[in-house]
Amino acid sequence: MKYYTREMYEKDQVMDWLLMDKTIFSDLERYYVENGIDFNVKHEETNKLLLKYLPEHLRDKIYSIKDAIYLDKYDALFRPYLVDELEKWKNDIKQECISNSQAYSKYLNSIAMLLPDGVQTLIKTSLHDAQLIEINKPTENTIAFELDGSNCCPPQGRYIMLFSDVNFFHMTQDILPKWWIYEEIELINEDCFRMGILFDNGECELIANNLILKTK
Repeated sequence: MKYYTREMYEKDQVMDWLLMDKTIFSDLERYYVENGIDFNVKHEETNKLLLKYLPEHLRDKIYSIKDAIYLDKYDALFRPYLVDELEKWKNDIKQECISNSQAYSKYLNSIAMLLPDGVQTLIKTSLHDAQLIEINKPTENTIAFELDGSNCCPPQGRYIMLFSDVNFFHMTQDILPKWWIYEEIELINEDCFRMGILFDNGECELIANNLILKTK
């Protein structure tokens, strides 16, 4: 992935919490308490991501998502500094995401008409939150994905993605199902394209000459 990397995805996971309204967060925390759920245990991975990407000079002051949201617990003289530094960091991530998104959109628009019809159809189809439930290899150079789109927005049916003349395929973490997060397409030449797919668990990269996308 070049534009929306695993790192960018992980930062977005953290931002989803840090941009949450404090009242909504408090209601969620209250629900956890009422149901005997420890927030820091349930969201241990999110806390780890926060500390992974948090600027180093803030890591000895903020240890969890809750710390970053409840800044009013800090000394009144020190609090403005934390607020400002967190806002700078969040804005940097936001700008990075916007910049990368705009760069990819510009590139995709420049190659769209040169891509196979099936890839052009894929570009117009939102597969975010679809589940990759099966991978088959009908022939030596053909790969088929079966996707469940019932969790997409709007909900969709099942898809079969058939890649033909595949001359490269690599997937990290073979565990299925996988949630489809995002895809990037690169035109290698007039007969060949590269597709990178970001899943919740792992990534996929393949190079093929054609794609057929159809409902099952």
